[in-house]
Amino acid sequence: MALDFGLGEERCLRTLIAHRVEFLVVGGYAVRYHGVLRPAKDVDVLAGNDSANADRLCDALSELIGVRHPNLTPDQISERKRQINFAEWGYKFEVLTAGGGIDFPSAYSNGITVQLGTIDVPVIAKADLLAMKRHAARPQDQSDVDALEAV
Repeated sequence: MALDFGLGEERCLRTLIAHRVEFLVVGGYAVRYHGVLRPAKDVDVLAGNDSANADRLCDALSELIGVRHPNLTPDQISERKRQINFAEWGYKFEVLTAGGGIDFPSAYSNGITVQLGTIDVPVIAKADLLAMKRHAARPQDQSDVDALEAV
């Protein structure tokens, strides 16, 4: 299934890619990619939180918001679980730096590349998405698991 992002969210993805950030599209857009049509309120990405990727991620996020945010430094991201929402800067975009139920390096190597215009966007593989959703175990996640298993 094709991915259809808003212009702001596409800009966020392009910026991550330009900075060579290792990430995967997860959440509702990944569920949609894997064949379940459901609404997604924002674009969720899971980024690796090793020190080198944390540095690239901070550079990319600073470019997106136009300033170096005091709470977005490599030391505050590296090896930590963070959830960074960009709604206050006008983006329907959220970055997670840890995903329960999976190992990021393995999930990243299993990721699927999806063409979006002139860029390749990495999307989490279905098996890894299911593992994340099962681990989160919120009502929406369980609904996603049931729907994904049916397709």
